[in-house]
Amino acid sequence: MFAGFELDAFATYLCPEDKMVSGMCTADWYEVALTSIYCTGAALAAALVVLLCTLIAPAPRERFSRVTYFVGSLAAVWMAIETKMFLPLACALIAGALVWRWFDRRPLWTLAL
Repeated sequence: MFAGFELDAFATYLCPEDKMVSGMCTADWYEVALTSIYCTGAALAAALVVLLCTLIAPAPRERFSRVTYFVGSLAAVWMAIETKMFLPLACALIAGALVWRWFDRRPLWTLAL
């Protein structure tokens, strides 16, 4: 969260003086920078939640990482619907899934022959 605040402050700092209107940056690149900051923050948060919850779990880590990812995904979807920010949702789901798959070594699909 603090990294996101600092990146937002840095992006605002880089905004030219003539593009600042009432404390808001109106530069063309600023919206893209904010979206990138939101995606980075969401991905970092999701990855760290799954990682840290799994590392402190007393149960089998494979199962706990799966449960943490799915419960976190439900929370992330709810937050994305409320805020209408779906690109950061996609970033968070991908980052969380990567950490989950790192702990869960089972194949996603098994071939039944």
